[in-house]
Formats: sequence, structure tokens, C-alpha cells
Amino acid sequence: MFREPAGQLMFRIRRYPFASDPLREVRFLKRWVRVGAFFATLTLVLLCLFAFDLSVEQGVLIFLTMAVTAALSIELAFAHILRLTRASFYPVKLAVELSPLGGFKEACHRSAEMVAELLGAEAAVVAWVHSELQELEPLASAGLPEQWLKVAPHLRLTESGLQETVRRGQVVSKRTAAGDRWFSGLGESYSVTYVPLLSSDKVIGVLGLAGDSGTFNPKDRR
Repeated sequence: MFREPAGQLMFRIRRYPFASDPLREVRFLKRWVRVGAFFATLTLVLLCLFAFDLSVEQGVLIFLTMAVTAALSIELAFAHILRLTRASFYPVKLAVELSPLGGFKEACHRSAEMVAELLGAEAAVVAWVHSELQELEPLASAGLPEQWLKVAPHLRLTESGLQETVRRGQVVSKRTAAGDRWFSGLGESYSVTYVPLLSSDKVIGVLGLAGDSGTFNPKDRR
């Protein structure tokens, strides 16, 4: 588990008072907007019933119409807000954190830590794709033992079943880490997600993420 230094934690609380990052804050606000819209719609319908002497059937019809319209509007609006936030927040945060770093491996280590923290994963591995050997070589890790990289196995794409999906730039998810060559030591209760890393529409690496199946749900893995 990754913990923020005290200074960074205070900065996060001041900047995002409702959640740990903007994406979770948007989802938090979406839930409360739904609740507010429900009660506002109910109140408005009750006022119409008394003001215009409508029947119960008419009130129910008006309520359902307004509730469905409000729900669809909220879903569409927040879906657009989430897309904009996702497209801007993660790349900017990574750029700010990685720009002062001097080496490629150092940047890989920091990016593994950041992505694991942002997505709520317990462990992360950044691996490079060898074009000739068609295998993944781990370059950096987070949440795993310090000596893991020295003994980490190279993962052959043909043996792991990742070759075609990775070539197409698709995300691969496993319900359990059991049998996984990188994350099996975490336990069967952990799920695993492999995300291709693209450069100029070409897959150059893979980001592996593992987290407790009960709490790890990488909705933002796209």
C-alpha cells in the first residue's frame, strides 16, 4: 500500500475535498446529484398535485417522466465530464511527476508507483516488449519485494495468451492472480489487469496491475 507524505496529503485534501483524486470526486458528486435530483423531482411533483389538483395517476406519470429525463441527463453529463477529466488529469499528473527525473528506469519506477496509487492497485509492474523475442521484460515494480526485479521472470507473450490482445492494444483482465508468473505470490483473492503501453499507436510495453478483488476495480484502466 502506498502512503502519501504528510505535506502531499494536506495538499490533496485542500484541492480535492471529497475524494483522493478528481475522478473519484466526480463519481462522489454524481451520487449526490442523483439524490438531489430525486428529491427535487418528488417535491416538484407534490407541489403540482396540490397546486393543479391533479390525480394520483397523473402525478405518478409526471414523476416517472421527470425522473427518467433527469437520470438520463445526469448520466450523459457526468459521462462527458469523466471523459474530459480522465483525458486531462492522469497525463498531466504523470508529466509533472516524471519531468524532473533524470533516468528512464527511475521514471518507470515512479510511474509504476503513481499508477498503482491512482488506480488503487496493491502492486504494479512496468515491462518492455522485446520485438524479436516477443516477451515482456520487467523494468520496474511497485508493491512487490525490493529484490523481485532481480529474479523476475520474462513473460513470453505466446505462452501467456496475451500476444493477440496486446498486439491489438486491448486490456486483459484475470479474475485471480493464481498461476500468474508475476503476481501469483499475492494470493488467489487478487485480480490482475494488463494494460498495453502505446507509442505512436505501437505497443512498446505492458503495465501489469494487481489488487484485491473485493476493492480493486480499475474503472479508469482505459
